[in-house]
Amino acid sequence: MIDPAWDDAKQQQLNALRLREEAGLLTPAEQAELDDLFTMLDDLEWQQLQPALARMEQEQVATLAAIARLEATRDDLAEVVSRQRQLIIRARAQLHELLAEHRTLQADYRRLNIEVPPA
Repeated sequence: MIDPAWDDAKQQQLNALRLREEAGLLTPAEQAELDDLFTMLDDLEWQQLQPALARMEQEQVATLAAIARLEATRDDLAEVVSRQRQLIIRARAQLHELLAEHRTLQADYRRLNIEVPPA
């Protein structure tokens, strides 16, 4: 960690106090000093993390907006696809009707012994 508020002397003091803590030799004053050093270290780390956290929050907002746009596009596309399917169903139905009418006309020509005109 590179911060003018946290220097080698503070790091060495933290290391020494932690060693004493692990050995169970801390006095109440040393425990308070260790707690203060940890608080200071936490505050410095928090300050250093703030820009990255702010960027991540902005990225998350942008990502959520992009997701919302994509979902809206997906919904619009689903509507267009549905309309396209309905158009195909109607076109097939009309084609079947037209082919049936064409066959009826051909049958009428044959019934009248008239040559069926080319389609």
